Amino acid sequence: MIWKLIKKDLLLRLKNPTGFITLTLLPILFALLLGMIFGPKSDDAPAIQISLLTEDHDDTFVSEFILGAFGRGEMAKMFQVTAVDSGTGRQMMDEGKASALLIIPKGFGDALLDEEQTHLELVKNPSESFAPKIAEETITILAEMSDRFVRLSSKQIRQIRKSIDSDTEMSDAQMAIMAINTYHLIKRVEDILFPPAIAIETADVEEEKDPMSASVLYIYLLAGISIFSLLFMMEALARDFFVEQDNQTAYRLLSGPIRPFTYVISKLSFIYIVGLVSYLLVWIIAIILFGIRLPLYLVPPFLLLILVLLTSLTGIIGMIYSLAANRSQASAIAPACIIFFGLFGGAMIQAEQLPQFMRPISFTSPVYWGQDAVKKLFVENLGIASIWINLAVLGGIGLLLNGLSFLFFERKLRA
Repeated sequence: MIWKLIKKDLLLRLKNPTGFITLTLLPILFALLLGMIFGPKSDDAPAIQISLLTEDHDDTFVSEFILGAFGRGEMAKMFQVTAVDSGTGRQMMDEGKASALLIIPKGFGDALLDEEQTHLELVKNPSESFAPKIAEETITILAEMSDRFVRLSSKQIRQIRKSIDSDTEMSDAQMAIMAINTYHLIKRVEDILFPPAIAIETADVEEEKDPMSASVLYIYLLAGISIFSLLFMMEALARDFFVEQDNQTAYRLLSGPIRPFTYVISKLSFIYIVGLVSYLLVWIIAIILFGIRLPLYLVPPFLLLILVLLTSLTGIIGMIYSLAANRSQASAIAPACIIFFGLFGGAMIQAEQLPQFMRPISFTSPVYWGQDAVKKLFVENLGIASIWINLAVLGGIGLLLNGLSFLFFERKLRA
């Protein structure tokens, strides 16, 4: 009979599937929102990616050397470089399709090698703040490096260019002189390059988890907010108690073979099952989309925690609606109670950050015990022994409040 009543409630909800699905997805939407804002990113992903357009009108090995720097090492991760034709870059910049446009004018390489004054042109996107500035600073550094290199190796460059311009091969003697000059050039800078002027001393230390890393921060936020939003979702489902009373549906059911105890169990079971499915989906999404990891040996304790946690949350909602005299009173009391449990349970502010005299109140909130257990499992990777107090408290709250809810509902329905 209980399952038939649960099926009835489900079919009634599915007559308005949009509202029911939206309500069920409420905690999941919070999980997605938190994940997009605070979720961990791949260690290989750059903090910012800069779209850089390039117009190379010089087409020499000098311009290729400068542009090639953007395709090596960390620069390749940060810059997304696209070569464009003359005029195309300006049009794309006007349409806001890139962070910056680098234009290398014709004759740039020759001027640089001849140690004559030349320039690079950079067009920045005014609608972006940081990316164009980073592009400007990077190009400035590359230009400075190119200039210093040319000045240091001017003799060797002149010899190579002279040989290229005259289309003649250098003699063995000239090659030997160039090798000697190159050796002296290296000797002039070896104090800086071999070894570097600034030495770096390294030491191996025991790796510690960063308490403010993206994954830990996401778990901390999700652990509290998901339970908080789950309470609001379950409260909305519990309004059926008064809807069916106002429509006389409850009394027609109770006039038959259905006892008040069976009716109440079916209602609370429906709230419990929907909440359970929603909460499981929250963590499945966190694991699949945002890379949250839970060792396999901790999966059973976590599933047990979810079952016990949902029992306590169902008890809270059932208790509120069993004591409320009507729908208006329940609609006023329920949000206040949920906000109280969320505030002091650490869903909005971590319990450790509350004033000292308020912290004992946190122990009365199932939100506190639930998110504390989640942190122990996901962040600290502790076993079931670490959360047995949490399970005991949540289980005790669930048994007490659900038991009282059955008692008060039965009295109300019989009256």
